Amino acid sequence: MEELQMPLEMLLISQDLQLANQLEKTLNSFHIKLRESHLNL
Repeated sequence: MEELQMPLEMLLISQDLQLANQLEKTLNSFHIKLRESHLNL
């Protein structure tokens, strides 16, 4: 059974990746909004 359990390190890494993905999406949408506001000026 122990082999099926995900090691704590892997769990932390996957959480970090999810956070990084969310941050990247947020930054991307922020940059798009900035670009649009510059175009409107």
